[in-house]
Amino acid sequence: MKFPRENMIYHERHCPPEEEKLHCLIPAPKGYMTPFEWPKTRDYVHYANVPHKNLTVEKTVQNWVQFKGNVFKFPGGGTMFPQGADAYIDELGSIILIADDSLERHWTPVVASWGAYVLKRNVLAMSFTPRDNHEAQCSRCLIPWTANDEMHLMEVDRVLRPGGYKKMETCITPYPKVSRANKVAGGELEKFPARLFSVPPRIAKGFVEGVSSKSYQEDNKLWKKHVNAYKRINKLIGTTRYRKVMDMNAGLGGFTVAL
Repeated sequence: MKFPRENMIYHERHCPPEEEKLHCLIPAPKGYMTPFEWPKTRDYVHYANVPHKNLTVEKTVQNWVQFKGNVFKFPGGGTMFPQGADAYIDELGSIILIADDSLERHWTPVVASWGAYVLKRNVLAMSFTPRDNHEAQCSRCLIPWTANDEMHLMEVDRVLRPGGYKKMETCITPYPKVSRANKVAGGELEKFPARLFSVPPRIAKGFVEGVSSKSYQEDNKLWKKHVNAYKRINKLIGTTRYRKVMDMNAGLGGFTVAL
């Protein structure tokens, strides 16, 4: 086998070797239809773009996805949210302030529909949805947060840029000590969206090996330059046409934040 079995790595997509990489726009498959605009695309997908009905059969009792006419419909409920994701978020809102500034950049180990529905409440979520044979999604909540040097937390930190995380212990890890009650543990964070390009406190304080404030800002400038060049070629960048972009060589995440 070419790839190792640890952490289901052999199931992952892998970048081609350098000599096989494509440096051109790849045309859409024959019959591909322009996706619906947001927020309709949250609830509907053209069957022609994903011509596979397996989940509508295997998960029919869970009400995750339905096949109707020539589209797939995602009810936004399923076994996790029998009354719908909005009702579940409203229930959470009675306990915590969902739209509070401190939750502007939020992450969750549950299903993607939850992340899609909190987006309209100005909360940006990152969903971890491994394969079912991992038994690590939904109500099982078996995301291995402490495994592989906290690899999953590092990915959350890189993609959402919340300003850094505290290394996890076996149990609850306390916040760093502060000198006064009005100080913020770990360092003051900028408000979103200014936080996208500001240097995180942990980098500014030299806690990240190999990354300095200067190199972090240079990475931001580099990707702003590249994205501006891309927009001269593709006028749809920056519109609602694109909502998900997979960066296979993300580094510090500068490409994502520039978009």
